[in-house]
Amino acid sequence: DDYANMSQKVHDHDATMGISGFKTLGVCVRVGDGPVKFAGILPIMDPPRHDTKLTVARIKEANVAVKMITGDHHNIGKELARQIDLGTDIRTPDHLKPQGNSEFYINARDDVILHADGFAKVKPLDKHEVITVLQKKGMVVGMTGDGVNDAPALAKAQIGIAVHGATDAAKSAGDIVLTKDGLSPIYTAIQISRR
Repeated sequence: DDYANMSQKVHDHDATMGISGFKTLGVCVRVGDGPVKFAGILPIMDPPRHDTKLTVARIKEANVAVKMITGDHHNIGKELARQIDLGTDIRTPDHLKPQGNSEFYINARDDVILHADGFAKVKPLDKHEVITVLQKKGMVVGMTGDGVNDAPALAKAQIGIAVHGATDAAKSAGDIVLTKDGLSPIYTAIQISRR
C-alpha cells in the first residue's frame, strides 16, 4: 500500500544482497481476484565454477592478465571477483566511454580498460569494445562465454572459448569449446601453446 516506502526497502535489501554476491528475484502474489502484492525477495547464489579461483591464479602466474566482463550487477561482479582473487577494481560501462573525442580522453579510457580488473553491468557491445581496445594495444585476447550475448565478443577475440553448457551461438562463435565443467583447460591450453 505504501509504494514509496516499500520500494526503498526493497532496493536497499536488493543492494545488500548484491554486495554479498546474491542475485535476487522479486516475488509477488495474488489472492483470488485481489491485487497483486509484493511478497518478498528470493536470493539466488550463482557461485563461481569449482576451479575458477585456482585457474585464475595459475593463469596470472603464467603472466597472462585476466579480466572479468559480466552483465551482472556491479556489486555482484565485485563480490565474485573478490571470491576468485581477481581483484576488486570492477568498473561500470560508463568507464568504457571516453569523456570526450580528443586523443587525451580516448587514451584515458584505454588506460582504464587496460588496468581495471573487470567490468560489470555490461552489454554485448561493451564486451566487444573491451576486446577491441586491448587488441589495439597489441594484446592477444581470449574470451570465455556461454550465451548468445557473448557470441560477438567470442568471435572478435583471437581466442574465443565457449564454456561447457554454452548455447549453440556461443559454440559457433568460439574457437575452442570446453566439453567439461570448469575452466582449468584454459590454463592447460596456455601451457601447450608455449611449448
